[in-house]
Amino acid sequence: MDIATTRPEDVVLEQVLALFNEYEDNLVTTVGDNNSSARLSGSIRNLVERVVKKHSKDARTSNIRQHYRVRCVIRSRGRALLSDVPHPARPLIKALPHESLSQLTKETTAVLSWDLEQFNRAAVAVLRRYELALENVQLLRNLRIAPADGESIRNKVLRLAYVGDEQNWSAEELQTYVALELEIREGKAQEFGRPEYPKQRYPHNLNDYMKGLLCGLSNGTTLPFWLDIEIAPPVEVLLSCALIIQMKTAWNFISVLELEPHMLVADKFPLQLQSTKPKTKDKTPIVLIERSDEEVLLALKVLRERYQRLILSGIQGPSVFASSRSARSGKGDAVSGWDSSLKKFCRTYSLPTCSAEMVRNQVLAYRATTRSILSARSTAGHLSENTTLGYINKILVQRLNSANSFEFDKRFDATVHYMIDPKRVAKDQKILAYPIGDGASCKSPSQPPKQEWLVDGACSGRECHKNGGCPNRKIVIDLARIEEVVRTKRYYDANAIRLLNENEAAFAADHLPNLEFNYALFGLLKRGPYRHLVKRFDNE
Repeated sequence: MDIATTRPEDVVLEQVLALFNEYEDNLVTTVGDNNSSARLSGSIRNLVERVVKKHSKDARTSNIRQHYRVRCVIRSRGRALLSDVPHPARPLIKALPHESLSQLTKETTAVLSWDLEQFNRAAVAVLRRYELALENVQLLRNLRIAPADGESIRNKVLRLAYVGDEQNWSAEELQTYVALELEIREGKAQEFGRPEYPKQRYPHNLNDYMKGLLCGLSNGTTLPFWLDIEIAPPVEVLLSCALIIQMKTAWNFISVLELEPHMLVADKFPLQLQSTKPKTKDKTPIVLIERSDEEVLLALKVLRERYQRLILSGIQGPSVFASSRSARSGKGDAVSGWDSSLKKFCRTYSLPTCSAEMVRNQVLAYRATTRSILSARSTAGHLSENTTLGYINKILVQRLNSANSFEFDKRFDATVHYMIDPKRVAKDQKILAYPIGDGASCKSPSQPPKQEWLVDGACSGRECHKNGGCPNRKIVIDLARIEEVVRTKRYYDANAIRLLNENEAAFAADHLPNLEFNYALFGLLKRGPYRHLVKRFDNE
């Protein structure tokens, strides 16, 4: 049925997906696969989503984006990593200090690994605390309450309700009180008999007691919420499970959330973990989980046992990642708003603020540096090696180039002496040097480091820029040198190809070092304090 002739309340998901597919096909044909078609597609899709979400009776339309893979997208300038985010404990991956390319690769790998380890450590700690909190609740459930103690607590509860006597209770009294609350919830004991009004009151120190009992994990602000922790854990528990699984599998976060309950059962090893890509309906790559993958097994155990408790509570077909609010209402719908939960998680545990996609990017970048492109391709589930190469280029090569350029500029700039304004140059800063002809100068042409460089009493000038630069080379920048740099660059722009074709060996020996140095110095000056002079000479 055509969606245009269907009443809004009768629209179903398949009609919306068909509309999006047809519209994007037409855009690619008429406008082209570019940013303009991406913006047009986004505008129409947003409009349709708002109308359908508001009126359609099909529950699946509440999350259309989970079912549709957009083809007209704005071209990314690069994928962000965890290590792109500033953190006081480590340098930015784009500005790593290094002495060689091999050291840069090692430092890059170390930073990638460190960030992933911080997330893994925080997530595992949350699950360990949750396991301990469940044990504490179970101990209270098994607590045998003496009749006299129970009667004493009932009297205190009634006094609290009618008089408002909210003094601190002892640890034993709080323990008995919470254990009685658990029995009442499970139908093993009668109600306290307190009135519904005035508002229910609690002991002053109950909050601190429950914080200790639940190991600091808060899933609400009142006692009924706290006691629901077995079926309604804080979202950080579910998020920790998802992050641990994502760091092991390198799946898209949305695929982690699509895990089926039968995948949580660790009955034989290696365990074959697989999920679904909701937008394409394809299967994710299979990931083998060994007995040694303790963190992943812990995450699966927490999800599996919580899922079983949801089933026992009477919820039909809950999501593996059912939200606490939905679990309390007996529905079992999945958590929404993961991004805000992840940002809060990062703030709480002093981690780089990020998105779930950045976690996956970090895992792929780490696999590429420690293993191979083929390993990264297999992990990501890319059909084409070109996809992986483009992906890794955006993720990793840009960072390596940035770090290399940063380190080069930092060292290069330290050797430059600016002598543009004579008034600002102290007498002891003046350097006597002789221009070489490409922007650099020599402090002693007649006394090179090696005597074989001399030709007719003067240095031949062929070693000025090799092996990091001759010790006699000085980069003294004044107006004449800036003009020289600009004109030399123009010469090489116009003649480099001709010189290479005329004599490749001579070009490599005589011209290439000078060309590289000149281009580097031009770039430095163009970004430096006298870029206006570079622009002036460049425009002449």
